[in-house]
Amino acid sequence: CIATMKGGGAEKQLCHLVNAQIKQGINVHVIILEKGVNYDYLVSTGVSVYWIKVSNFYSFQIFIEIKKIIDLIQPDIIQCWQRPMDFFGSLAAILSNTPFITAERTNPAKYSLTFKGLLRLLLTQFSSAIIANSEIGRDFWKRKVINKNKLVCYIPNILPNALLDDVRSGCEFDNYIVSVGRLSIEKNHISLIQAFQNINDPTINLIIVGEGPEYQKLTEIIDEKKLTKRVKLIGYRSDVLEILKGARGFVSLSLHEGMPNTVLEAASCRLPLLLSDIPEHRSLFSLSEVLFCPAIDIQTITVLLNSLTNSKKKQIYPSLN
Repeated sequence: CIATMKGGGAEKQLCHLVNAQIKQGINVHVIILEKGVNYDYLVSTGVSVYWIKVSNFYSFQIFIEIKKIIDLIQPDIIQCWQRPMDFFGSLAAILSNTPFITAERTNPAKYSLTFKGLLRLLLTQFSSAIIANSEIGRDFWKRKVINKNKLVCYIPNILPNALLDDVRSGCEFDNYIVSVGRLSIEKNHISLIQAFQNINDPTINLIIVGEGPEYQKLTEIIDEKKLTKRVKLIGYRSDVLEILKGARGFVSLSLHEGMPNTVLEAASCRLPLLLSDIPEHRSLFSLSEVLFCPAIDIQTITVLLNSLTNSKKKQIYPSLN
């Protein structure tokens, strides 16, 4: 496997996959560009890890180092996991004459017309298979592949139920709803904060778990709206499952997704869910199971946040019709 390990949900999924493969006796090697927050989990699986140290993710040195490692270990198959490793890894696999799998972890239509997207579209034509973690990703590649006999399949994210069953509520926060995800534009935390300032119950707190480039901007918005005592950006947490178990509800207002790990984990913790009305969320739940809302309609989000926090049940089944 060839991955970046920046700390997102895709890297956690990689660790789950590697762990399962090794337990089945498969000899697995992972090439990474960063150690990231999931590095200890990755190493604990017993996998062989190769860390390529480069100044930036656009360096052609990445390809050179990947090619050297491939020539050294002679793998039977290569799996390319997330940008930019799907570019450099695909190219190295092609030139090494090694079968490779492309992993689709997001909605590719959002990036398909960019230079990187077009380049990835070209290289993916040479892959032996494409595995998408969403039906949207699968359907996109079924339309785009030239060879219609190529295996293009949908495999949902891994959810470690045994681990979830063993987790108990336990963190430093009380009376809170939670959102978990990278602090980036597509996760749409701004709309969540704007709506949260208008909820009816002033005793409820909002906990946002994650790191990313929007941290400073979100901090400024929280300060501007005088919400510093009630809205907390707590960064990456290794105890996110414990935080979920203790929450009153879970919110994700993402503009687009692949298959969101934390939404699945929150559902497994039987939390009431408020989700943006996007196809990636609709494919997981129905109207009878969760609250759906327009991603940037602040007024509607506020109303539904109040419904979420007013619920006396551990899980709600609203009818919005």
